[in-house]
Amino acid sequence: MSLPRMAAGTLGRRVEIRGLDDWASLPVLLLLLSVFSFAINPVGAAFSRYLEHQADQYGLEVTHGLRPDSGQIAAQAFQVLGEVGLSES
Repeated sequence: MSLPRMAAGTLGRRVEIRGLDDWASLPVLLLLLSVFSFAINPVGAAFSRYLEHQADQYGLEVTHGLRPDSGQIAAQAFQVLGEVGLSES
């Protein structure tokens, strides 16, 4: 049995929701969506921070000369961006 069906069944008896196809079940489904979103938000934020850290670390390595020939790396990056269509020109 799915979580929305269990919630609609448990709460449904108290607030007279007949089933998931009843419009009265919409607040219950929105509540479940809000709780799920609240629980997943830290995971998404952690992944975003990880990607941002990786990008910052790479940028620092390129600007401080830890990567060989940073000009060549930049030219390759712009070439790839142009091929993918992400450049403005």
